[in-house]
Amino acid sequence: MRPPRLPCSAVALVALVALTVAHSALAFTKCADLKCISCDQKKSRCTLCVDGMFLDSNGVCTKCKIDGCATCNSTGQCTKCWDPSLYITCNGTCQSCGDYCAECRPDGSCAKCREHDDWESRFPNPDYLIVTAPNGTCSKCTKHPWRTGCRACSPDSTKCTKCGEGSVMINNTCHPCKDSNCAVCSPSSDKCQKCMKWPAWTKYGEFDDVPVYMDREGICRECTHLVKYGCMACDQDGKCKRCGPGWDEDSLGRVLRNGVCVPCDGLVEHCNACTAKGKCTACQDGFHLSGGKCVPCDRVDPLCEYWESTPVCSKRCARCTPSGPNNTATYLDWNGRCRQCMPNCRKCSRAGRCRTCASGFRLVGSKCVECLDYSACVPCTELYRYDRYDPYDPWGMGCSKCTPDRKRCLACWDNYNGVQKKCFKCLVPLCASCLTPTKCDVCYSFTYKDAKTGQCRQCPRGCSDCNARRCFSADEGYVLVGGQPKKCTDPLCAECDATNQEKCLGCRYTGDFVTPHYIDARGKCHECTVKGCELCGNDGRCRRCKYGYTKVKPEGKCAV
Repeated sequence: MRPPRLPCSAVALVALVALTVAHSALAFTKCADLKCISCDQKKSRCTLCVDGMFLDSNGVCTKCKIDGCATCNSTGQCTKCWDPSLYITCNGTCQSCGDYCAECRPDGSCAKCREHDDWESRFPNPDYLIVTAPNGTCSKCTKHPWRTGCRACSPDSTKCTKCGEGSVMINNTCHPCKDSNCAVCSPSSDKCQKCMKWPAWTKYGEFDDVPVYMDREGICRECTHLVKYGCMACDQDGKCKRCGPGWDEDSLGRVLRNGVCVPCDGLVEHCNACTAKGKCTACQDGFHLSGGKCVPCDRVDPLCEYWESTPVCSKRCARCTPSGPNNTATYLDWNGRCRQCMPNCRKCSRAGRCRTCASGFRLVGSKCVECLDYSACVPCTELYRYDRYDPYDPWGMGCSKCTPDRKRCLACWDNYNGVQKKCFKCLVPLCASCLTPTKCDVCYSFTYKDAKTGQCRQCPRGCSDCNARRCFSADEGYVLVGGQPKKCTDPLCAECDATNQEKCLGCRYTGDFVTPHYIDARGKCHECTVKGCELCGNDGRCRRCKYGYTKVKPEGKCAV
């Protein structure tokens, strides 16, 4: 048994409780300092820092120096550890209260054990369960490993008290079902009563695309009709018996016909929901029902990204594009139409009134006026590294540390230089990281550094990696010939023969990633225009149809 630990002073415990209560009672506001979660009304002075930091004597959030500490007091003494499995010792450090303990008491004893010995919480694959022994410590249930299907052990680890899916309890021990896809087997391991929803190899439902069914002989089998094509369950003969929306690249509505989920679009062009008899009940976005067919909607708005979804064509936009011509911000008015904000405005109300101006401008009345003094116009904002290209960063992009009053930038991220209270990007064209404003360290992709001048030079067109003399990697639609990129003759060609650029070796996608392509006998790329086809031959006829379609011979077409 673990010897009892002496408790720390009562004063320290009272201080910890008081800090915890104060922490939970605070109404957090958005402060200027990203390391601060509570501040004064002017949002300039911090009163409470994020976890892992404390307020020093200058009112600045400083990192706690104790490993495993989440919150510290003003002197840097730890008041709360990061993890419940740690406790604060009398000397102020964070220490574990024992192997496999999930939650500690203030005196260092374990209040709650972990469930198993695997620290992976999302998809655990442990060796043993953890039980609370009679002496209060956490120990492994070694007599009943996880692989046997045991999911709960007695405190003395001698008996398994609960079996998981795919195993059966026999004499206080779990035995795996003989059928790997069986969920419940009884009274013996070779008699399956219920199949799993998904195969055993689709661990933790990560690849739940294959339904499992029990055949007429009581064996659990994998259905050949996949979920991504709309089949949600199969009958005893392996035919699909229930269809859903599916999640394949077409993402079309489907209906059950003769044990197969066929796409409604194959029955009625542009149909997204239909009956088994082929009657369309709903069209795809951008179309509406008219005389049993789906016809295009008569609506035009270049600034609209998504229209309202209704049975008939709505003239109301649901969401506008982020920006319009000349990179001007957009807004959705009360009539469902997309409008452009006034110049230099970043965000508008639905009435068209500017709420926030773009970088370098301030709102005066209802107009955005250019700032003459940045420090008086906008506050300094510390941006995370991945946000340093934010076009709305008012400090010229790239500030990593601001003054407490938020009026000046003290330090910039890499590739930025602090000049006149602002961060300015590296001045060398095509440079990704500078040593000084005019000296480049690393050039961008598709460029190389000139050894003589130190400047970044663009690779030849069609080349993605090069030096001053040769190209090492060609872009799509190009081929390397003697160390130089040569363009393929066919615009649909992704890769061509180095000795004959007119002969295509592989076709490129044209944007929708749904339409298949094929190469004809002359080495030219074409789109496969056969509806429902997944693979076309070099003669343009379909060789393999998509799920839900049947190939029609000898025409090489697909039908439902």
